[in-house]
Amino acid sequence: MGNVNQTVRVVTSRGVVYDPDEGVYAVDTSGGTPTYAYVLLEVRVCSPRYNEVLNLLKAVMMVPQAFLTPAQQELGEELRGYLGTPPRVVTSVVVRDFEEWLRTMPWYYVVTNVSSYPLVLAVYAARFIYGGSYIRYSPSLLPRTTEEVVERREGDCDDMSRILLSLLWYYGIPATVVYGFVAIPGYAVNSTIGSFTYVFSNGGPHAFVLAYVADYGWISLDLLAGSLLTYPIAIWGLSSEVLVEREEVEEAEKLHRAIVGRQLMASLEASDIQNLSSETLEKYINSTLRLLREVYPETSPTSTTTEQFQQQTTVTITTTVTTVVPGPETSWLTILVVALLSAIAALLALPAVLRRTSRG
Repeated sequence: MGNVNQTVRVVTSRGVVYDPDEGVYAVDTSGGTPTYAYVLLEVRVCSPRYNEVLNLLKAVMMVPQAFLTPAQQELGEELRGYLGTPPRVVTSVVVRDFEEWLRTMPWYYVVTNVSSYPLVLAVYAARFIYGGSYIRYSPSLLPRTTEEVVERREGDCDDMSRILLSLLWYYGIPATVVYGFVAIPGYAVNSTIGSFTYVFSNGGPHAFVLAYVADYGWISLDLLAGSLLTYPIAIWGLSSEVLVEREEVEEAEKLHRAIVGRQLMASLEASDIQNLSSETLEKYINSTLRLLREVYPETSPTSTTTEQFQQQTTVTITTTVTTVVPGPETSWLTILVVALLSAIAALLALPAVLRRTSRG
């Protein structure tokens, strides 16, 4: 995607099958027996230098007057493909509140048409949505409806990102929501929904807005976690979906009540995987997930108790992006994804749900 690209290489895996149509790794649990699986990926992320983009955002926030010059570049047909129709709740409520907030800025008195200054507009829109004064950050494993986010003024990374995406579209700025795993050394958290637990190590799943600003190119607006500004991120996919319906929330709740297990998602340095044996990798997985056994057998048992089933049933699902365009800076990131959950009939529904419920 323009000046942000990545390549993915499979280092090692066990018990997984890649589905190129869905872009996911999956495990066949149709037999109903416990399964153990993992996939270790090496992800190469190419993007503009983080410090240059971060310094640009800081400069716009500190001295916006210096950037109040009309954009010279015209948007082509391809870029217009990153524009969409914002939901009514955004155009009627969020736009009104945003423009009222902008009028409190001391530099605003020199502005005749805010849409003429896409860089300043994009940065201040990100500050308005991600900054915490308009929408309070509130993590949730389940998605929230768009109306709920605006009404309650609270949401997490992808809730906020959908609102910001809609706001940028309103002013004619091409943008998309990026979903991925941001590598933050030392960050660790466990989250449970239903009977399923997500375990995150050295980073976490995240969503943020990438916007195309005329005369500047694609710019990360991640004022929440600093993706492509301070920290590298392995990109799972892009999304232009700005609406979440109540039915989707209920579907996610239902699925997580039906599954039993754990999923580990972690980032490792490239040097950590050199000469890494399967036994060492599985010991790391099992100790981090606190499994009963150190290393699972290649073949699952044909029968088991309920307690053993809860500890041993696994499936692995993740997405990859494989575009290759040289960038001015290369950041290396290794993503380890392990999913541990029970065999269920709705296996094919898991990729979309896991991506949506793995939230920042």
